[in-house]
Amino acid sequence: MSKPPSEAAGPGTRAAFRFPWRVFLILAGIYLASVAGRLPVVDEAIMFAQTRSLLQGKLSISGVGLDHVTPVGVDGLHYSQYGVLMPVLWIPSTVAVRAVAAIAPRFPLKMLEEFAASFINVAASLGILGYLVLEWRRRGVSESMVRFGLWGVGLSSLLWAYAKMPFSDPWMALGLFAAFCHWRWRLNVPSRALGLPHAVWCGFWLGVALLSRKQAQMLVPMLLVFFAWEVRRGPWTDLFRVVATFLPAVMIQALYNYGRFGNPLLERYPYADTLAPAGPVQIASNFVLVFVDAQNGFILFNLFVIALAVIGAARWWRSDPMEALLPWGLLLASAAFLSRYWFWNGGLCFGSRYLLFMIPFFALGLAALPPLTPALRAGLLGVIALGASIQLAGVLVDPLAVTWRMQFVEPKPASTPVAYVGEVRRVLTQSQPTLNSEGQGTAYATHPAFRVPDLWWAHFAYELTGHGVSRPAASTVPGGGNR
Repeated sequence: MSKPPSEAAGPGTRAAFRFPWRVFLILAGIYLASVAGRLPVVDEAIMFAQTRSLLQGKLSISGVGLDHVTPVGVDGLHYSQYGVLMPVLWIPSTVAVRAVAAIAPRFPLKMLEEFAASFINVAASLGILGYLVLEWRRRGVSESMVRFGLWGVGLSSLLWAYAKMPFSDPWMALGLFAAFCHWRWRLNVPSRALGLPHAVWCGFWLGVALLSRKQAQMLVPMLLVFFAWEVRRGPWTDLFRVVATFLPAVMIQALYNYGRFGNPLLERYPYADTLAPAGPVQIASNFVLVFVDAQNGFILFNLFVIALAVIGAARWWRSDPMEALLPWGLLLASAAFLSRYWFWNGGLCFGSRYLLFMIPFFALGLAALPPLTPALRAGLLGVIALGASIQLAGVLVDPLAVTWRMQFVEPKPASTPVAYVGEVRRVLTQSQPTLNSEGQGTAYATHPAFRVPDLWWAHFAYELTGHGVSRPAASTVPGGGNR
């Protein structure tokens, strides 16, 4: 990792921009090597079942073993409760894998399909980093500082851990941030990507966010309000273009809802509406936990980008007060919304999954950093090192294994971070913990996916050495029901 320079970024550094391809490609290699090669959580199994159904020309996923975790819709059939974007994005790789399997049918088709599908979020995480680089340079950040920021965000934020985990959160994050960037680029970037105005691309990316996750139905309007505030004195032409390009995604979502539940405005989530709403005390507790929880709190898993936003706050406020408030407004509004629900923490996952989209918005603070003193430089490097070590724990082990360790291992870990340390030590040293009677014979003790680091090439090597045993498809491993 290169050290951050001490010079301040300024407007004069924008000329002769060179994209930091070397750092970017190294991060791409790290992300590709970090993928698990399987779909271990029930959310992913449901979304991929939707892919298979779409390839059969239908929406229902009834009868594939997921009826107990999916809602009932049209004709009494079961349907996926999640966004349509991920299932559609998985179609090309699934079709390609099926073509290859027809020629060389050596491996089970279902395993190959899920292996190919597991790499989908590498593109989303790299896309976010790419947009960050371009936006940093537009703001005058020097090339050396851009490289430093790329290392920091790429390795010490949840973008790394979720390049591995095929949830839909990174695609919503990419959609929201790319839309924001194109909105800004429309003012002072003369080139038009693929011949289209940046306002059009802004609306397109907002549509990507909307189709990826229901959560975007709260966040997209907030960005649109921000855009409207910036053009409140006119002209409104660009905002009209954004909305016009966004409307097709709204129509697609409405048709998707109608096809599943018979109503364009209806979306059903099992269990979400069956429990009593949280009371004031529970809401207050959840609100605090959104930030400080050791397993899913926002602060612990986003130390570097928070440091950028806080250290650069004064300069950021002086240059653009409304934009300086935007990340904090999005964060507080999201925390207030999530704290009302029992699944505020994202269920079985690593870190603050629901707040992944905040990472690039906070990372914009890099452009507002003051000149780096030796002490500030050392402090930021320390934050990156700590953040990277936290992300490495999430990359090396499955969160489900950590949950089981808290339940089955004797003596029980004192906390979730301690459990992660124990799991990392176990998979790296091949030492097996002492299990209580309840843990004997469970998947935690026997499933190959938990015997080695949770990386596709580690699983492959484990199989080649003859340790592998006959096992169920990855998506049938017990998982958490997340929203």
